[in-house]
Formats: sequence, C-alpha cells, structure tokens
Amino acid sequence: MKDIFDKTDHFKERENILSHLLYGNPNDCPNPLVSVIMPVYNRPDTFPASLASVLNQQCDFPFEVVVVDNKADVDRTESQDIVEATGAKNIMYYRNAENIGMYDNWNRGIWLSRGKYYTYCHDDDILLPGALQRLIDLQKQIGEKKCIFSKYNMIDAEDNYIRKYEYPHKKGLLKEQDYYNYTLFDHFVGPIAVGVGCLFNRECALEIGGYDREYYPCSDIAFQARYTYYYGSVVNNIPTFNYRVSINDSRNIDVILKIQEMTCVVRKCIQRKLHFPDLILNLHTNAMYRLTPWIMTDKFLVSDKTRLKPYRSYDPSVKKFFMSLSRNKGFSLFK
Repeated sequence: MKDIFDKTDHFKERENILSHLLYGNPNDCPNPLVSVIMPVYNRPDTFPASLASVLNQQCDFPFEVVVVDNKADVDRTESQDIVEATGAKNIMYYRNAENIGMYDNWNRGIWLSRGKYYTYCHDDDILLPGALQRLIDLQKQIGEKKCIFSKYNMIDAEDNYIRKYEYPHKKGLLKEQDYYNYTLFDHFVGPIAVGVGCLFNRECALEIGGYDREYYPCSDIAFQARYTYYYGSVVNNIPTFNYRVSINDSRNIDVILKIQEMTCVVRKCIQRKLHFPDLILNLHTNAMYRLTPWIMTDKFLVSDKTRLKPYRSYDPSVKKFFMSLSRNKGFSLFK
C-alpha cells in the first residue's frame, strides 16, 4: 500500500466512464464561487430535505449544486425527479454511465464542479442555513489554499438531535474561539470531519490527486491529512451541518472493523511525518487501534459489540492525554 501523501491522480482512473448532464445548464449559473457537491445513490426518502438545505443557503455570492448520481442501472432515477421538481437553475444533475463507487464518485464531483471552492452535502445530511456564508467569510481570513473543517450536530432518522454542538464552549475561564489551526499532529490524534460542511480549494484537491479508494473506508481521512500536509487547515467551531446517523456502512460491524485497521494504517503514515519519538507516538497509535471500534459503535448507535476485542484499562487515559494536546488550542481567555 502506498503512502497517503502520494499525489497519484485518482481523477484519471475513471475518466473513461462518462457522467451525463441530464438537468441544468452551466450558462444559467455562471462563475459560481462555491460548488456544493452532492453524491447521491438511491435515497429518495432523505435526498429532498438534503437538497432543500443546500438550495436555501443564505449567502451573498453565487453557488452551484453538483448532483452526481451513481445509480446507473436504470433509465431514470427518483433523484432526477426530485432535482427537476425544484426548477432551480443552479443545479447541475449528472448521472454516471456506470457505478464508479463511493470515493470515485466524490472525485467525479470535484472534477465536474466549477467553483473555486467546494464542499459536500451527502444525500442524507443537512447543511445549516448560513453554512456557505460562514465558510467563505472564514476563508477570507485564512487565505485561499487552507481547507476548513467544521464542527457539526448529529441527528437520527427522524431529525431528532443525538448531539448538538453548542458554540461557544467554555473551559473554566477559557472561551472557545470561532476557529483554530489544525495540524498534521491533530490528524494523528484524531480525524475532525467527514467533508460535509467543510471547504476545500478545488485546484489544490486536483493537484494532490483526490480520494484514493485503496484506503476504503477511510479514504476521506487519508485525503484530509494529505491536504493539511501540503496546504494547511483550520477547524471552524461554528457548526455548519447536521450529520444523520442512519442505516449505512458506518453501522456495519464488518466496516467498523475495517475502519479499525485502516485508521491505524493512516495514523502510521502520519506518524512518520511527525518529529516525535515513535516510542511516544506508538502509545496513541496502539491505544486508538484498540479503542476505535468501541468509539465507532457508540457513535453510530451499534448495539451488537460481541465481535469487539477488549481494550486495555489505560487506553482511554492515553487517548484523553493526546486529545488534550490537540484540542485545547481552540480556547483562549480572549474572544
């Protein structure tokens, strides 16, 4: 397996498979600043609300919605019906000639987008109304190339909050800042987001090659660490989206065990870039390897934990120590 910092061009690997524009005209939405990429696949129950949350963004700049439908085995999909029913002129609806898989579909969205910046909204998640404006306002402060990872809320299938992130948090006299720098060490400690409600520079994403399916189901984690390594990143502490915990791969115990293995691979790649003794960093790498499936099953409300191996008694303390080194910099005595 190659290093996650390799710049292989993964956009070209599926270039022979066409994506047909079936709704929308780029001339009706010239010069969008941001492209909201919506990879869709057979979720007609949640897609309308997700799409509406994107179309209802309150911002003072033009944006486009790039819907890339990966359901290629029918003549027409329900997703296309949902798009056409909106009548919106800033939607470009594409359908792939073949199913190219999840991460290649994410790459296809980047390739087809026209904005200087892009973000994602998956077909079961919800962008909060001021998300795009917040991201662009912050981008103006940090520069063009850094990416922005955002905090988020978690909701269930009925839109009830499982976790709501209240900004700002306080730690004693310390107050949470609206953003802070996120380093490669922070990626080593733990991934921050899933791409939804975040902001990336399109040209930078093209330059570093996009998502590598070889790291499934952690290709997004690998890509985000690579992006930070080359261009830098910040964390936006003001939530920009609601992440829906629904029936998907993240709740599959086999996928969770695969995540356990792959996050360890990614973490070891990052570890080799850090200027710290392996003896120290291995404490966290090994602790997180044992803890990851337990964290995932708790996060995604998976009740069957019979196949999980026990972690060691000191692992949570190791995790907490490294997390304190990573996250406390988001707080200050001054707002």
